[in-house]
Amino acid sequence: MNTDIFQQLLRTRGETCISIIVPTHEVSRERRNDKIEIKNVVHKAKEKLALYTHTAEYTALWEKIDALTAQIDYLHNDKGLGLYVSATQSVKVLFPFEVEEKIVIDDEFAWSELAYLLGLSQPYHLLLLSEKKVSLFSGQLNRLAEVHNADFPDVYEDTHEYAKPGRASSYAPQANVKGFEKDKSIMEEIRLHDYFKVIDKHLHQESSDNSPIIVAAPVEELGMFDQVTQHKDRIIARIHGNYTHKSEGELGDLCYPCMVDHLAQMNQKRVADFKEAIGFGKGMQDIREIVKAARVGRIRTLLMEQNYHNRDYDINELLCDVYDHKGEVVIMEADALGTLPGLVAVLRY
Repeated sequence: MNTDIFQQLLRTRGETCISIIVPTHEVSRERRNDKIEIKNVVHKAKEKLALYTHTAEYTALWEKIDALTAQIDYLHNDKGLGLYVSATQSVKVLFPFEVEEKIVIDDEFAWSELAYLLGLSQPYHLLLLSEKKVSLFSGQLNRLAEVHNADFPDVYEDTHEYAKPGRASSYAPQANVKGFEKDKSIMEEIRLHDYFKVIDKHLHQESSDNSPIIVAAPVEELGMFDQVTQHKDRIIARIHGNYTHKSEGELGDLCYPCMVDHLAQMNQKRVADFKEAIGFGKGMQDIREIVKAARVGRIRTLLMEQNYHNRDYDINELLCDVYDHKGEVVIMEADALGTLPGLVAVLRY
């Protein structure tokens, strides 16, 4: 999910919009019933649509729903599925978090699940280290794609020739051998240390966008990389173990909880910054004033809890106003704002 798709659906208004949300399963033995469940929910949506609109529009939308459901890969389900269909839109979304069944037909899309998904969709990188191979992945949510270029993946080869030990004396037959083994071990560590320095430079070139970094490696390699990296302030999680033989799906499932925790911490900081902004007259809690401020571009950051609703104000329009003036919209987990209202704003001026 990216901001462009979210805004595209958010701005679709004044036409029949169908939002279908279905819980699904990741585990193979549980996802056997997903196809039946999705079929049943889609059938209910079509019945509801028949009561909502006229025959010509109904037929066209029915066909678009069928075309969208035909794209579902039932072997790679996540925890939830979203289908969004209108005369101008046809979007399928996978949710890595649990959802409840929902069918909404209105003149705008139901976007609360999409908004929360957007809040979790910050791009990141996974660096997979071992003494034999280094791989880099770009990630979003629980999905990864391996980077393939001149620098990644990279295979480490220690081609240094070590001087063999001289002949030991009869008084210390193992002394020279042990000394050689110790020297060799030290040299191997130094060379691996230097190798990780090079990897860190390549990492900087590939991830110069300041996105979060997750590093997975055996304890020894992880400690060695920590000694040389220039990206300590960007590393949000260190995962101990050798994961070089894991699939992208397995690695994505490993990284996703780390990103959820990281974003929750970021949101805590945003809440603290908002409370501090109140003292400077730049923190706003009154929805009436927030709406006015958004229209004239005063909002720098809008903080909103998942599932926030207000029957007296058009939240779609509010979000669009913030986006139109290049403001930031941050969707947070439920109750992230604590005793504050479910929607607050940090002002530019």
